[in-house]
Amino acid sequence: MRHPSGIFSLWLLVTGLISSIHAQDTSPLPKLDADQSLTLELALSLALDNPVLDAVAESSLRAAEARLDAIGLLPNPELRMTYDDRWTGETGQEYALRFSPPNPWLNKALRDEGQLGIHLARVQSDGFIWSATLETRKAFFEALHAKRVMILVEREEQTARKKKKLYETLLDKGQATLPDVLEVRLQYLEVDERLESSRRRIENTMNRLLARIGLADKSDRQLAGDFETPSLNIEKLKTEELFLKYAVDHPLIGTLQLQADIVGKRANQARARNRLWFNFIQAGYSENSNWWEDEDWRFRAGINIPIFDLQGRSETAQIAERDKLAAQTELLRQQTRINLAEALANLKSAAYSLREAKEISNATAEEVRKALSEDATAPELILPPQTRLRLEEGLHRIETARLANSYRYQQAVLAIEDILGERMEVVLNNQNR
Repeated sequence: MRHPSGIFSLWLLVTGLISSIHAQDTSPLPKLDADQSLTLELALSLALDNPVLDAVAESSLRAAEARLDAIGLLPNPELRMTYDDRWTGETGQEYALRFSPPNPWLNKALRDEGQLGIHLARVQSDGFIWSATLETRKAFFEALHAKRVMILVEREEQTARKKKKLYETLLDKGQATLPDVLEVRLQYLEVDERLESSRRRIENTMNRLLARIGLADKSDRQLAGDFETPSLNIEKLKTEELFLKYAVDHPLIGTLQLQADIVGKRANQARARNRLWFNFIQAGYSENSNWWEDEDWRFRAGINIPIFDLQGRSETAQIAERDKLAAQTELLRQQTRINLAEALANLKSAAYSLREAKEISNATAEEVRKALSEDATAPELILPPQTRLRLEEGLHRIETARLANSYRYQQAVLAIEDILGERMEVVLNNQNR
């Protein structure tokens, strides 16, 4: 199954919102226990357990199937009655049935379009589901990142408060200058401002996540899970292989290609309407009343004779429209290849940075924690207060950089998933086969 990009996601979202007007769900919003953490799997389950998704998928497919089933049905016959009353005293009446035979070439072209319409409905349905999946993953990881940042900023604020208190004491004792204290105060204000900004970001990201999955809840809901970690197989991924295996069948590309094919079938329809075929076949019974009685059966047939090629312009217009959509499809393929190459480079760079930073920062962070722990448990303080605070600040910077690298990698994963239309774990598993 292939799935959509950002533009296709937006188009599908608008389609879903319009459809939801006709398919309102009055069931109550799902509930979670107050102490139950929200996992990514649960968030995806709630997001996909949406009646609007089913309504869009089912209604579009049913409509396409119904249009296909209606093709080739025999039209209702037409009953004609005529009555003449002439000045000579003669009268006449005629009863006839007129039937328009279906054009077999036109029906074939209509059926071909109907089959493509069903395929298009399925592609759009799959794309809408993938869009909901991808956007939910983005919202979850964004909220998770906001909460992780909040934890780090809270620790940084505690250190900044201790540092401010220490320097205020040193100033009273004459062991610190006023400029030094003012600098510490400004640092504390900056941290305090980041703390408030982090609270607002948590509220915004959680509200977006909860709204997307339909939870009537507050932003203090706990999230369980972690960011994805890079696999060594990422280095083996090749742009052209990924493009041919996944991106070339992206729903947006597939949609444009199907639309071009559909327009091509409509050109065939215009060509079929311009063929020599019956307009109608009529059988009737007539009576004439004069000095003798006249009764007879009459048969008539109307045939479309394409002398003036009235459908030719329509066929030409449809072919031009098909060629335009085909050209747009090819341009989109080229742009998708470019986007994929850039996204894959970003993914490999983010994975490399994350692995390298972990190897360096983990050892340093462990040494800093060990020094702080030994200082805290020693009978007498080993480290000067200023040194201890600087080590704590350094540890905060290491943890902040590590979180930034993890989130950068996660965003790179989401970006390439948007292009490929497939989860990265599935891509990597297929790479091993």
